[in-house]
Amino acid sequence: GGNRQANWALYEIAIKRMAYDERTRRYVARRTSEGKSRREAVRCLKRYIAREVYHVLMDPNPDGATPEGPELAKMRKAMRVTQKKAAAELGLSAATLGHLERGKRRSTKLERRYYELLCELERALPQTAS
Repeated sequence: GGNRQANWALYEIAIKRMAYDERTRRYVARRTSEGKSRREAVRCLKRYIAREVYHVLMDPNPDGATPEGPELAKMRKAMRVTQKKAAAELGLSAATLGHLERGKRRSTKLERRYYELLCELERALPQTAS
């Protein structure tokens, strides 16, 4: 059966998009041209929307405002901060931080905390006169 409220929300999104979004109209037209009924096309559209919603929920910051793990590693190395020190500041093991830096683990919240820590450490560094 699934979640009735979530299913209803997906249906409402699908109906509204069919009414106002040209891209969605083309998608439904393509599905109906494939021989699907309108009801089947809406079901396919709901699955498509569910995938979009899932990706937004899993990565709520897609604009890239927070650098990802490998970029954070470059920042840390440029500041000459050891991975062990950064991990201790975050309350993590060095191995966990290593997985994040190599991109083997994704966590938007952790990347945000790590980025804020590096910014804080950078502000604390003595400024050199140029």
